[in-house]
Amino acid sequence: MDRLLLALGAISAGVAVAAGAFGAQGLRARVSPEMLAVFETGARYQMYHALALVAAAWVAGRWPGAAAAWAGGGASAPGAGEVSGVGGFNPCSSRAATSVAV
Repeated sequence: MDRLLLALGAISAGVAVAAGAFGAQGLRARVSPEMLAVFETGARYQMYHALALVAAAWVAGRWPGAAAAWAGGGASAPGAGEVSGVGGFNPCSSRAATSVAV
């Protein structure tokens, strides 16, 4: 389990670096500064979760159940910010809150 989590952490970190580079180079001219900030936050959280997976790999040898629980949650959370930034949807905007409330 620890080798799998370490490999997933390394792959996730690579995705975070690629997403950050894509945001800095490819999105700057295509999206608004607000949506670029949302994308950058998603890429940053991706890296935080990648580092947490590496830590979970270390923990897996000591407490197997705790590492698996963290890995499942970390796999889904950061992608939401990246998708929001590319798609132009900001879930924190007043327009999003109004459309959800209605």
